[in-house]
Amino acid sequence: MDNEKIRRNVIDVEEERVNTMMFVIGIIASVGGCIAVMGFLGGTAIDWCVNLIGVIFIFFRILEKKTEWFKPYAKYAYLSITFWANCVLVITDDGKYAGATQAYFMFLMVSIAYYEVKMVCWCAGVTILSTIAAFIVRPSALLQLAEPGVWGYILSVYIMAVVLAAMIAKRMRYMLEKTRQMKAYENELVYLEQLEKKDRKQSEFIHNISHYFIAIGELARNENCGDIVSLVEELSGKLRKSERIIYSRYKVLNAILAEKVEEAKEHNIEIEVYVEPMIILDGIKDGDMVSMVGNLLDNALEAAIQCEQEKRKIYLWIYMENEGRICVIKILNYFVEPLISGKSGFVTTKKDKEMHGIGLKSVQHTAKKYKGYLQCLVEKEKFSSILMLPVIKKQ
Repeated sequence: MDNEKIRRNVIDVEEERVNTMMFVIGIIASVGGCIAVMGFLGGTAIDWCVNLIGVIFIFFRILEKKTEWFKPYAKYAYLSITFWANCVLVITDDGKYAGATQAYFMFLMVSIAYYEVKMVCWCAGVTILSTIAAFIVRPSALLQLAEPGVWGYILSVYIMAVVLAAMIAKRMRYMLEKTRQMKAYENELVYLEQLEKKDRKQSEFIHNISHYFIAIGELARNENCGDIVSLVEELSGKLRKSERIIYSRYKVLNAILAEKVEEAKEHNIEIEVYVEPMIILDGIKDGDMVSMVGNLLDNALEAAIQCEQEKRKIYLWIYMENEGRICVIKILNYFVEPLISGKSGFVTTKKDKEMHGIGLKSVQHTAKKYKGYLQCLVEKEKFSSILMLPVIKKQ
């Protein structure tokens, strides 16, 4: 599966929001334009064609929600509103809609909300080319200006606005990514501090075991068997609570798995962990290990908590594939909340749509740093997350 297809498996929350906003703007532009022309500008019967913009946007919305192939192109379709507006100008051919061209600056500003320079350029390209084409086909449908040079001025102002919008979109994208990275770093730091704290407590307990043995020795010399039994039972209980399974040779991975297994037990979730001997995760930073494995297990735990007791199960496998060149981390869990489609894929529930989507995006983004990828699959009531991490060759 190529990276583009994997990318579409992870919901893009921000883009779906902007698509919804563009759909609403298209409907308002269509209905509002019709009301203004027919009510205040003395429009004719042909002026009703402005409602075609609303019809077209409704059609786009249906395609976006009901089909998979259209989802990646929905944002381009919504930002083609200026093309359809220019079509209206050409069809009506009476000049009353020429004032709508002023709204093209507003549509350009809205394109910034996608946080992508290419979307700003797309909106600008559609606007300029379709306006020039409309001017050539039906000059009378556009604003009649006494000085043709004014059109050059308007074009130059629009181009400057495009450059500014592109700079803003690029900066906003950068700031958004930095904010997410800082948030992820803070979460990872807190998690690592918690693991370190537990390690210190365990070290302290191991250090204090010697005091138990000294006390047991004294009691044995005094033949206080009952006190010895009580002390041994107390020590056994503490040992059971502090015991940790060594899953692999990676300390952070062991700590993450121990933490999540303990959390699963607290919620009566059955979790099975299999880590193949001699797995290779060399080169993966501790923070990135926490981000990827921790996020995936958190999602699985959140889903399992909502299930009935017999389906409160999580299965985790970590093993090597492709003759030891790829490490696979696979997590399978049950879910009860309905999954919602994103762009060409799911994957989230209604209650935790944003956080679940961002969590999976974080895993995918981190995996790409190591030339890996995340694949998510749904089969009836089972959800699988498969993280593929190629082995990093030592320099």
